[in-house]
Amino acid sequence: MWVAPIELKSGEVKASKVEEQLQGGARFAQQFFTAEDQFNFVPVLAYGKSVHRLERNKLRWVRIRLRGKIQQLVLIRCGDPMTKALATRA
Repeated sequence: MWVAPIELKSGEVKASKVEEQLQGGARFAQQFFTAEDQFNFVPVLAYGKSVHRLERNKLRWVRIRLRGKIQQLVLIRCGDPMTKALATRA
């Protein structure tokens, strides 16, 4: 099973807002799991316009938590296949 909270940004990207939204998505997903469930976890930011270098550097330090798993987010361009993000954690 895969859990992939996704934040979609067509405009300006702010690392703190992306982190907040993805962590909220992970908290929401948590309610659907039992303690025995096994899953792969990959938080994703899909962006349209370019991400400013300063914000991209901040995004490298963003970690999202879900039931004891801590993952760095994966950036993909809007329109890229989701398999591109999932392949980073396969």
